[in-house]
Amino acid sequence: MLHSRARRIGIGAIAVAGAATLTLATNAAAATAVEGVPTASYQLCGTVYSGTWTENSAPPATSQGIPGVTVTGTLYNSDGTASGWTGNATTGSGGEYCVQGTSAMATTVTTGGYVVLTAASPSTPSPWASGGNTHINSSVFADHGYGFPPLSAYHFNFVQ
Repeated sequence: MLHSRARRIGIGAIAVAGAATLTLATNAAAATAVEGVPTASYQLCGTVYSGTWTENSAPPATSQGIPGVTVTGTLYNSDGTASGWTGNATTGSGGEYCVQGTSAMATTVTTGGYVVLTAASPSTPSPWASGGNTHINSSVFADHGYGFPPLSAYHFNFVQ
């Protein structure tokens, strides 16, 4: 009798532990979207989230961040050829990311080049520049500038 009761308690404990694990996993996947904010010079930051897209601002408070998405920045020269620089970042638990660039990237952008950001999933970026263009050139960088003088920029968001 005692052995049977102990086994039922053990099975009950496993069921409770399993339910707790499921709850934690569900909560982790549904984290509130966090605004990606630069922490160093030459960064391009944003958030990958589900919800309503807002232009050049933080994600809405009701948005859910999407963790584990790879965001890639590719630098192009003013003639449209790839410059050879590529940077990557993986979104955090709230969907936030910052792709680290270089001073050479900044020079290329300010002299007519541009950066294109892409996200592995969702694959369609939200158009943060008027006209739906996702190229980050000097004027788009200035519109999204962070700090003074702006050496980094943010609010480059992807919405699922």
